[in-house]
Amino acid sequence: MEHYGRVALELPDDAETERFWWLQQYKIGCLMRPGLQMLDLLGPWYVHTCWPGIWWNFNTQAMYRHLATGGRAELVDPMLRTLERSAAELRANVPRGWPGAGEAMAIGRASSFDCDSPVTMTGDEANPSREGRDAGYLLWALHTAWWVMSAAADGGAAVRARVAPLLTAAVLFYEGLLREGSDGRLHLGPTFSPEYKAAADCHYDLSLLRWGCETLAELLPGDPRAARWREVASRLTGFPLDDAGRYAVGAGVRFDEGHRHFSHLMGVWPVGGIDVEAEAARVRGSLGWWLSRGQ
Repeated sequence: MEHYGRVALELPDDAETERFWWLQQYKIGCLMRPGLQMLDLLGPWYVHTCWPGIWWNFNTQAMYRHLATGGRAELVDPMLRTLERSAAELRANVPRGWPGAGEAMAIGRASSFDCDSPVTMTGDEANPSREGRDAGYLLWALHTAWWVMSAAADGGAAVRARVAPLLTAAVLFYEGLLREGSDGRLHLGPTFSPEYKAAADCHYDLSLLRWGCETLAELLPGDPRAARWREVASRLTGFPLDDAGRYAVGAGVRFDEGHRHFSHLMGVWPVGGIDVEAEAARVRGSLGWWLSRGQ
C-alpha cells in the first residue's frame, strides 16, 4: 500500500490516461522490490514463452525507465546491481582482440541474471547480416539507470559513483567501431539497429554514444579520458537522413517496414540530442512515417 500511496495520481479530465497509469503502477507493485533480483520477461508469473530471460534490446529499458516519473528511483537498483556484480561477464562479452578488450564492456540481446551474452562483431562490414553487431544495449540500459537515478534527491552522487564506471567501459567498446571519414567527422562501422537492420552510422548507436561521451565528460571532467570523450561527442557525424529528409536507420538504410522499435528516432526520444524545436518539421515527418508503416 505504501507504493500506491507514493504514486497516487488523479486526472479528472483524462480518465483513460489515469487508468493507464494505475495499470502500470499495479504491475510495478507486483513485480519490483529494491532488494530482489531484476525483472525479466516473466517476473513471478510463469507462462510458456519462447522469450525467457532478460532482453536488453528494448524490454528492460521500457520496464525501468518510467520509475523516474513515479518517484520510485530505488526500484532501478536491482538492474544496476545485476550489471555491477556481472562486471567480469560484461568484459568477457567483448570479442577477443577487440580494441579495449579486458576493460571494455558490452552485452548481447538476451541473457540470464549472470549477463553472459557475448557480442559478435565479426563478418563482412560491407554486407552486415541481421545477426551480431549488437553494440548499444549496455549503453541503453545505463541511459535508463542514469535517467531514473538522476530524478532522485541524491541522484547526482549515485550516478557518479555507480553509473560512471560502467558507462566508461561501455563507451570504450565503441573505439573499435569509430572511423575517421574524408569529411573530418567520426563515423561508426556497421552496427545493428534493434530488431531491424544493420547499418553504418546507425542512428541508434550515434545517439547513445554521443550521450555517453557527453555525460562522462560532465561527470568526470578531470579524468584523463575526458578529452577523448569530448572529442568523440563533438566530431561524431550527424544523424543520417533518407531521400525524403526523414531520419534514417543508418547510412543508406531507410525505415520502411512497420515495427514496434523506434530506434531510428532515439535522438528525438528518449536519448535526445536533436533540437526538436529547430527540427520540428523533420521530427513530425519522421514520427508520422514510423506510425504509418503498419502495426
